[in-house]
Amino acid sequence: LPTVKLTTIGNIVEQSIKHIQNNYENITVDKYVIMPNHIHLIVTKQTGGHRDPPLQVYNIIGNFKSFTTHKYGKTLWQRSFHDHIIRDENDYLKT
Repeated sequence: LPTVKLTTIGNIVEQSIKHIQNNYENITVDKYVIMPNHIHLIVTKQTGGHRDPPLQVYNIIGNFKSFTTHKYGKTLWQRSFHDHIIRDENDYLKT
């Protein structure tokens, strides 16, 4: 298999993803992919309802974006992000 070598920015992003997992209670980064111009994360919240996206996840992503921008010293992210709530196992397998 090919070996992936992250750039400096990629390493900062990966450290920040691991920071989410280690510093937010009941939050897990289930899977992630770092690509040259964007990332994909599957973030799960261990408790809570199934109806509305938890505000906590939006705050975590905002903090993640601020942290990585601060560590890198330049703006890295667009203002918004595309979210999708995975409703069941079939939806997860499609993602």
